[in-house]
Amino acid sequence: MGFAALYPSYAPAFLWSFAPAAALANLEEFSMAIERELWAEEFADDSIPHFVCPRCNRGRLTLMKGSLRKDEPTWSQDAHSHDAWDPEWITQRFSLHAQCGMPKCGEVVCISGKTRSEIVQEGDDGLTVDDILIPEAMVPAPPIISLPKGTPDAVAAALNSSFGLFWSDLGAAASRMRLSVERLMDHFGIVKTRIQKAKNQGKGKRVPLDLSPRIDKFASATKTTVDPKTLHALRRVGNLGTHGADVTRDALLDGYTVYEDALEELIGRRNEKIARLVKKLNATSGKY
Repeated sequence: MGFAALYPSYAPAFLWSFAPAAALANLEEFSMAIERELWAEEFADDSIPHFVCPRCNRGRLTLMKGSLRKDEPTWSQDAHSHDAWDPEWITQRFSLHAQCGMPKCGEVVCISGKTRSEIVQEGDDGLTVDDILIPEAMVPAPPIISLPKGTPDAVAAALNSSFGLFWSDLGAAASRMRLSVERLMDHFGIVKTRIQKAKNQGKGKRVPLDLSPRIDKFASATKTTVDPKTLHALRRVGNLGTHGADVTRDALLDGYTVYEDALEELIGRRNEKIARLVKKLNATSGKY
């Protein structure tokens, strides 16, 4: 068994493109550190990434034989007759099915989008045209980060929605990540509203409390070891999407990485688990 099958969390994404399906199916668990190559905007039609299964979160997806279909629209075909036509003008629509390699799962993910054509040199034989796939939808969407056991349903639902939007609208995906942080505040019982008093009015009215002060209240109320700057960073990335500003792929992936770490501590209680192991090792001198 090769390096990629034995150590999946350390294997670069391109190795997965050549891993046999049998090796992928034997993986029982792995650390879900983000592999940036896996979440690229596009990939060649002969190097489809092995995404993580959205159902079991353990298996990897592989292309189902014969499922890749590409169709060129009439308007693109008509352009072939133009005097200045170039193969790179070609645009196609594609769809494919990818299946989880875990025998007892076998989830099927439908991936669709558009293509672009790329002219490449093939040794001394001349030029060839490669089709590059640009996915715009994956259903159900593969998870970009892993969620610890016990993650509240509302927090997970907003994040899963973000993963789906990642392929079509980065701003909307960032906004859904921000919504997930809001739901995290709900889970910890942080107040959602405040009383706003207008000048010369005694009673005032109840209005929604912004996420920023909720995060501050969360930090003081829970005495968490997670730096509130972490959640504020997620809020700021989410604000870009909410207000229609451009969100880059790198910034959003960085946000997911930061959020994964925060959830591992807040929900998975990682530091507490490590502290218990340290205590056990010291108490027994490792003799158990």
